[in-house]
Amino acid sequence: MGRSWRLEKKEHRWEIWHGEELFTAYKFAPEQFRPWLYPVMGPSGHSVTREVSDPYPHHRSLWVGHGNVNGHEIWLEGEGQGRIRHEGFEEERVEEEGILLVARHVWLTTAGEPILQDRQAFRFFAREGKRGIDIELRLWPVQGAVRLGKTSHALLGVRVAESLSVQRGGRIQNAEG
Repeated sequence: MGRSWRLEKKEHRWEIWHGEELFTAYKFAPEQFRPWLYPVMGPSGHSVTREVSDPYPHHRSLWVGHGNVNGHEIWLEGEGQGRIRHEGFEEERVEEEGILLVARHVWLTTAGEPILQDRQAFRFFAREGKRGIDIELRLWPVQGAVRLGKTSHALLGVRVAESLSVQRGGRIQNAEG
């Protein structure tokens, strides 16, 4: 049997632990423009993401958002931007092979009106010295039709740690090489 998993609830975040090592934390403070995971720890014990980056301060580690939801910007942060508000947890389950964390959110327009609801299910796991996060995202309109328009800022964002960036000599490749 491998190392055990545990969830630790802190103020406005859930910490996911694998054995004695922090795996990640799901952060959802009310002042955030959207929830995100940070840090996302690699098997070496170092974060593979960063929480803030220049010149993109809205790139927060690992997050969900969209730059054009019925014409509303829900990707950037700051005045005049929409938000994704954390509404609560549907399920938190510690299993032998990992952790399931299911959160619900409301997507708000720039005027603060609800436009979308979502359900984000995260499954955290580790196998054979590798770590993974499966994310299932379900979206549905609050009222009327919702169009996710053309944008270069869409759905799942990841800001890698500076040490992994191409500018620093990092290289990311898929299973095909």
